[in-house]
Amino acid sequence: DDFQVDKKRIRPLETEQQVRKRHCFAKGVQLVDALEVYNQRKNGELTVNSEKSVKTTPFSPQTSSGSCTECSCSSGKDTGKDTGNTKKKENGDRIFIPKIFFGTRTHKQISQITRELKRTVHSSVPMTILSSRDYTCIHPVVSSSGSNRNEMCVELLEGKHGKSCLYYHGVHKLSEHHAVQSAHRMYQAWDIEDLVGLGKKLRACPYFAARELMVGADIVFCPYNYLLDPQIRESMEIKLKDQVVILDEAHNIEDCARESVSYGVTESQLRAAREELDFMVSNN
Repeated sequence: DDFQVDKKRIRPLETEQQVRKRHCFAKGVQLVDALEVYNQRKNGELTVNSEKSVKTTPFSPQTSSGSCTECSCSSGKDTGKDTGNTKKKENGDRIFIPKIFFGTRTHKQISQITRELKRTVHSSVPMTILSSRDYTCIHPVVSSSGSNRNEMCVELLEGKHGKSCLYYHGVHKLSEHHAVQSAHRMYQAWDIEDLVGLGKKLRACPYFAARELMVGADIVFCPYNYLLDPQIRESMEIKLKDQVVILDEAHNIEDCARESVSYGVTESQLRAAREELDFMVSNN
């Protein structure tokens, strides 16, 4: 019958228990009617009376709406909550956001993935590409050398022969994402060739710049062995705990792991080693 047209619902009278409950909710606050509020607003102040104290607070119609701090019903629980949030900010606690490490088999696949990333709405996400010196070294002498680029780079950094790497001292020009994106117009996902070209322009080492960009990056692209080989992870300062790891074409991991623990020796290297041993035996 309650849902019939033009049917008025009859609300039952409040019981004595409901009346006590309603008065309990209003305890500690004196409720005033609209006319009293209007008169107090005209005088420039609104008075709220409680059983314990009387507070007078300036009131303005332009005052932004917010929580009623003068009301006794909101001064306990909410205040404690705000205090906790303040302490959390003061302590410097932040929500942990994991990085995404995207591993591929070859550097060519990284170029394909970054090209696809550029076509998405997430193309401006902070990123970096970890690569070897074979792809990123721009030092004219080291980059033109054969297979000993790593050793020559370390010698320049240590200054063994009284020389240092000029490009290494310019890494700070590319070490922050906002500088790469805003100052150098690399707003979208970039490839390793883009970073190398920018490094040549600014005379800054792309190899160490990519490692510095890993600190603030949300996604890190790198070959398999950077994630699987513990020695490379230690040298590159890669920490995978509580991070997200994605391996593209993961069926290739077995071959990659086998190559990581393998070492190839050529016939010329064996012949040179034998000659050195013969020389040591004949002279001792």
